[in-house]
Amino acid sequence: MKKKFVIVVLSLVVVLSLLLASCAAKTTSTTSAPTTTSSKPVTTTTSAPTQANWWDKLGIPKYGGTLIRTAVSIATDFDGYSAVGGQFNTYGEALFDPNWATDRSVWGFTTAFTPPDYLEGCLAKTWEQTDPTTITVYLRQGVHWQNKAPTNGREFVADDVVAHYDRILGIGTSKSPPSPFNAGRIDAVDRVIATDKYTVQIKFKTPGVVGFLQLLDNGGQNIIEAPEWVSLAPPVTAAEGGGGPPGGGSAAPSGPLSDWHNAVGTSAWILTDYVAGTSDTYSRNPDYWGSDERYPQNKLPYADTLKELQIPDTATAIAALRTAKIDLMTSLSFEQSQSLSKTNTDLKQAKLPFGAQSLDMMFGVKPFDDIRVRQAMQLAIDTQMIARTHYGGAVDGLPAGLANPVIAAAGWGFAYKDWPQSLKDEYTYNPTKAKQLLKDAGYPDGFKTNIIAPSAAADMELIQIFKAELMEIGIDMEIRAMDMPAWINLAMMRKADQLNWDPMGKSGAVVNLSTIIGLYTPTDHANFNGVNDETYNGMVQKFRSAASWDEAKQLSRQIDQYVLEQHWDVSACPSCSFTIWQPYLGGYSGEAIGLGGLDNSIWSRLWVNK
Repeated sequence: MKKKFVIVVLSLVVVLSLLLASCAAKTTSTTSAPTTTSSKPVTTTTSAPTQANWWDKLGIPKYGGTLIRTAVSIATDFDGYSAVGGQFNTYGEALFDPNWATDRSVWGFTTAFTPPDYLEGCLAKTWEQTDPTTITVYLRQGVHWQNKAPTNGREFVADDVVAHYDRILGIGTSKSPPSPFNAGRIDAVDRVIATDKYTVQIKFKTPGVVGFLQLLDNGGQNIIEAPEWVSLAPPVTAAEGGGGPPGGGSAAPSGPLSDWHNAVGTSAWILTDYVAGTSDTYSRNPDYWGSDERYPQNKLPYADTLKELQIPDTATAIAALRTAKIDLMTSLSFEQSQSLSKTNTDLKQAKLPFGAQSLDMMFGVKPFDDIRVRQAMQLAIDTQMIARTHYGGAVDGLPAGLANPVIAAAGWGFAYKDWPQSLKDEYTYNPTKAKQLLKDAGYPDGFKTNIIAPSAAADMELIQIFKAELMEIGIDMEIRAMDMPAWINLAMMRKADQLNWDPMGKSGAVVNLSTIIGLYTPTDHANFNGVNDETYNGMVQKFRSAASWDEAKQLSRQIDQYVLEQHWDVSACPSCSFTIWQPYLGGYSGEAIGLGGLDNSIWSRLWVNK
């Protein structure tokens, strides 16, 4: 059976968002500031370390050359205010970043959530919790905006951080309403204050560590943009900001903020060419402040150029990978990885976890207001069969809660091994019991329903499997496939008639933990089925007020279990995808690419050995 994985980057929707690494509330964290220089290293290679390190197997860094990646579609967004993901994740930076010196056998960075122990400062150098509702961040000095208009290489300062959060949250001096896409992702932040040129205080609405976790998610809400760039365009009005559920109805900005020539950030990559629907090109920032944690003497980035090609046809993209016209390709299926391993034995591969696409039931709508109906629909889905056939045996077929099993195994979710047997039974294929539950709920002959699905992003073959299995218990589901704009209009505005297909899924999510836990809150734009459960909302609020990371872990597991018990969606098992890269690509060891703000820092640490 042909497997189809979600490859499309949903820049206008969730992102589960797609978007993000998080950081933790260490009371204080320190990172050495690299020496700043505006000149490119004159050497073409660097010497190997004298002491053995885990990264030695990745090769010796080399400067120069071009890195080439591919995508089904290239993001069209240049502004974290107006969208969930986009180009700004490559040319922009956040206050915090993963610590890339972390041993991959300890944590592999295969999801967009990074446990607190494995993060460090980026634009922030150090930070401390000054009181229960305040984090004081000491910015890295000597960081400059890229040397192009409208910033022309001026120094990055505290006022830039304040301006960013004022704009996203619609507070302070901002003339814009809260970001319809991203304000909800940092709703624990009350205000941000600059106390001097290089120091900011982030004030949270309530005491606790989880507000800090929101701040450290490297999604679009935390990528800092330049005030001069924002001022190129008129302020966003409330109408342009979008109404209804967060994320609904907001269009990408037009005018100066949609012109790639004006895009400017602080990262190692300067956007130097952009052809909509074809390619984007980034050039090495010669004034970049950063160094490689593994080789502190090495200024970043290693490559001269980073190029992304839009190749919507997967077969064409794979052919380009086979012939070394591209260096790395993500989101490949098990079948595709197996085929490449036979024809191109030198290619390297990594399996990355992914969430479970799901069928979302509109909250409070009959017959889904009866939990017996929701339980019956889950019992009708044979996840073990889906794992064996649809996913080629690449996954184990076990169900999952909100958090992906990789994240749950680290203690940040309800791991399957800890489920009570009664809950495991509710997620084990049992059509006989499903029919009995429907009968008990007053639907002995089943019922007819319908589902909307984005044809370009959804796994249509998996939807057909769901349709067939639901039909076995008497539920006749009409599939209403539609293009992405039409689906966004219905799904994100919570206007689905009965059911909605979520191409990213809320089960087994791989994004930031603060995002995962709040996916069913009324203000979250990924809450397509409009869940508004008082018990759940209270649990999330308690989680966001957790006084310690241990308490936050415990509460996240409790929330995960509660959501599983409610059956607000019908999920397949978490899936996976494969990243495949050329043997000459140095520095890479299978980290997640394309998940929010990780891109700029990953690509700056890779090099080409050819």
